[in-house]
Amino acid sequence: MTKVLMNRNLLAYRLYMRDSLRQVLVQNYITGAPQPFVAEPMLAQEHLLPPPSIGFMALDGYRGRGDEYIALTASHDFGIHSMRITILDEMGQLIESGEMWPFPADPNTWEYLPQACVPPGTPSVTIHVTAFDCMGGIGRGWERKILEEDTE
Repeated sequence: MTKVLMNRNLLAYRLYMRDSLRQVLVQNYITGAPQPFVAEPMLAQEHLLPPPSIGFMALDGYRGRGDEYIALTASHDFGIHSMRITILDEMGQLIESGEMWPFPADPNTWEYLPQACVPPGTPSVTIHVTAFDCMGGIGRGWERKILEEDTE
């Protein structure tokens, strides 16, 4: 057996270095390296080019009987590329979906002519609209339409 004489200061230095190395390993490999502070820009990306906004949905002419009319207004700074509509019943089951079409005279007004009839006894439907711009922005809107009031 070999005996080594060690100075107390050398032992304290070795223990300090061991703890320092352990702390560096824990920070860099277990909890992740600390990130430098990055200042947030004055204008965030979503403020530079906002997504399309869905305005007013005109559902007065829709009673769920087919061959009716749905219109809405939507706006965007650079125009809307396409618009998709989905009609769901109260339980979330798909009744109908399709592409909406812009009015030739007003590109901010879109129309859809539903073809499917809502099953009898369905008290309400939810109409979801998704607008896409040519820059990749997506705007969404929805509205609930109660059908019981419109029965004759």
